[in-house]
Amino acid sequence: MPGMAFVPPQGQMPNNNDQDGDQEANELEELKKKLQAAKLPQEVSKTVDRELRRLSKMMPMNQEYQVTRTWLETLSEIPWAAVTEDRLGPETLNRARKQLDTDHYGLDKVKKRLIEYLAVLRLKQSINDGVDAKIKQAEEEEASSAAGTTQMEEELDDHVPQIKPSLQDSAKLQVLKSKRMVDKSPIMLLVGPRG
Repeated sequence: MPGMAFVPPQGQMPNNNDQDGDQEANELEELKKKLQAAKLPQEVSKTVDRELRRLSKMMPMNQEYQVTRTWLETLSEIPWAAVTEDRLGPETLNRARKQLDTDHYGLDKVKKRLIEYLAVLRLKQSINDGVDAKIKQAEEEEASSAAGTTQMEEELDDHVPQIKPSLQDSAKLQVLKSKRMVDKSPIMLLVGPRG
């Protein structure tokens, strides 16, 4: 008959909601595992935990659910623990300026800021080069004084008190190491059309 719909008796209706709910729960568990494996910083980890709790309470059809989930997936893919060695030679700034000018039209403020950032990194590296040389020299002095002390100990009689290397060398080494400037480089990504 027109206008009438077939309604199956109770208990015989197909229930896809349980399957969808299980699938979403499994995907959330996978996302949690990916985020735990990402080695997030403490501040980010607190925010991620809060957002995961919110996400587990939301309905999957909610638009905010999709936005939050995409954001969390993006966070799980960022290499948080990866640190690279900065290779900043004397020509780095000129090369970077030329590369930015050829690849990116406009964006003068952004390009200026990137060049300033690279200049500061270059300055830190030049300061660290001097400190690294002093650290290496102090380590060599400490190693040679320790070797000399062991030779002297072998030559001395049992009646003479033992001479121990001074703690001044190791303290000097620790002070030099603390002067070294270290930071994690952020990920820089410029997105835009070429030319």
